[in-house]
Amino acid sequence: GNRDVLSDDFAPSVEASTVDLRRKQILQVATALVRSGFPVEALTSLAVLVQEANVRLACRFLLDRKGGALTPYLHQQVQLTRTIARHWVKVEGKTKAEARRAAEAKARTVEALGKLCRNLVVKRTGMTAKNRARLEQFDDPAKVRDLLRLPRQVLHQAKAQRGGGQAGDGKAEGVQDGALRLTLALAVELLITTAVRIENLADLELDRHVVRKQVGTRSVVHIVLSKEETKNDAPFEAELPAGTAAFVTAYLARAHRRMAPGGSAFLFPGRGGGRRCTAAFATTIGRFVQRETGLVMNVHLFRALAVKLYLAAHPGDIETPRRMLGHRSPATTWRSYVEDGTAACFRRYDEVIAALRDPAPPSRRGVQATRRRP
Repeated sequence: GNRDVLSDDFAPSVEASTVDLRRKQILQVATALVRSGFPVEALTSLAVLVQEANVRLACRFLLDRKGGALTPYLHQQVQLTRTIARHWVKVEGKTKAEARRAAEAKARTVEALGKLCRNLVVKRTGMTAKNRARLEQFDDPAKVRDLLRLPRQVLHQAKAQRGGGQAGDGKAEGVQDGALRLTLALAVELLITTAVRIENLADLELDRHVVRKQVGTRSVVHIVLSKEETKNDAPFEAELPAGTAAFVTAYLARAHRRMAPGGSAFLFPGRGGGRRCTAAFATTIGRFVQRETGLVMNVHLFRALAVKLYLAAHPGDIETPRRMLGHRSPATTWRSYVEDGTAACFRRYDEVIAALRDPAPPSRRGVQATRRRP
């Protein structure tokens, strides 16, 4: 996270959320090391933490806790220790010989941790089994409709209620609940129409990211993110459909000020008008969808659903969802978000066989024309 380009240990900075994650992972590895029996008073620096023997002790504790099962997260934790050993641990020595021996020891540690990382790699060829099962819900067109119609239904109900609160409830609590419900409905609407990541959704600011433009006689609303704000280091811009743009306007009039009485620059303000916690926002949206529709849905699955729905209408066109999700390669889109397409392929193949097996009879006009031929 060091952004001082003139500092000795400068490296290209990562997102603040990534810094928080790395700090959490360091504490987890340190805790695992101490739980394994390492004396806490001896854990005096990161250099001690990332010694090969200590990393193996921590790794053994974490593995045993998972019943020996490898996980991508464990691989990330150990990979982080290698990164620290390689880039943070400094080579020191009073003499050139001592410095050389220290450098050799550091190289051996980095090499050993690299080998350990390779042993812990979990090969993933696509979505997790849990997400694949959740995505299968949407093989049912009725459930697709339930999700896609949810935001507009909530907006319609809010417009039918005086003051934006719950029907028949004049209390302040009811008004606040109605505003929160409309807030979550707009969040779902934007996840559906833009497939934006939850981190960026929580980041959205009214004057900076929600941009109104005049195109001829039309006033359109764009969601705009700079390349510095996206995971893929690519700028993001999406013109909102007219209905979604109208939803934003209605939300700002009915709910935004109730969510942040003191005002807020954020589209989805948290407590005191500040930025919402990403994890808590994601959890609240998932619970809202389940409560309203019965569907079990995490926020990242909206991106996979966008690909699923688009490819169902346009089989084979992976380029459009690739650009929409901001991936550099179609292989990333296919590997990460496209479910096993075997069933759909066989359905299309069955249609070909059925047409060949029972060809449509020629039209009556065609038959008559044939009979008139000499």
